[in-house]
Amino acid sequence: METGEAVLTGVGIGLATSIVAWLLTQTLLRPHIVFAEHISREASAHTPCGYRYRIKMQNVGWFRDALGLQAVAVVVIQGLDPQRPRAKLRVHLDMSTDQTPRIRPGTARSWFIDPATVTEHMRRRLLDLGYREVAENPDRSLEDLLDLRGSEVREDGERVHRAFVRIEMLANDGWTGVQFFLHSAQLHADRITDTPFAKGTDSRFAKWVDRLERNRQTLQLAGGNHDRDD
Repeated sequence: METGEAVLTGVGIGLATSIVAWLLTQTLLRPHIVFAEHISREASAHTPCGYRYRIKMQNVGWFRDALGLQAVAVVVIQGLDPQRPRAKLRVHLDMSTDQTPRIRPGTARSWFIDPATVTEHMRRRLLDLGYREVAENPDRSLEDLLDLRGSEVREDGERVHRAFVRIEMLANDGWTGVQFFLHSAQLHADRITDTPFAKGTDSRFAKWVDRLERNRQTLQLAGGNHDRDD
């Protein structure tokens, strides 16, 4: 009996240890990217629609970098085809950044959404569904795509399904190299604002990360001076 109880106790401890280790790996010991809750729109003379759309993301993890970032903006519209009211149309838009595709703990990066990059296949699909104005407009804005509505109508005349955009991203753990998938919340047209993002980061870990970096540089400098003295 005592042997059986010891085995069960050992199994229980092993399971608890595994769960704790998994939680640590998924929270503290991996990059954790969070996305802004709105898209910032700013006037631009260098884009067809006259605006640049920017979203900010930040690594609020404690220890590890996020590397090799790949992002796409996906506009999702349900019920655009009246023959298939439950079907969802996914319009992929290119995203780019003018910063290094690496996010250290406590730091942020901005990515830009290009509404002009609708694929030829999707452009023809929109034409087939009768949305010629959006499909053939090279100056289409992100709002033009988000103004599309599903075919189902409520009693008050409003369309049931609103289009939304979601940021989908692949990133690699800077320590293990393991790739993981993440995405933002669903952002509707009313989440596009003219409010610019604040410069820098707003993470409570940012000062802590900067302090660690300064300490590392100080130790490197001290080591270099010691070598020269020898």
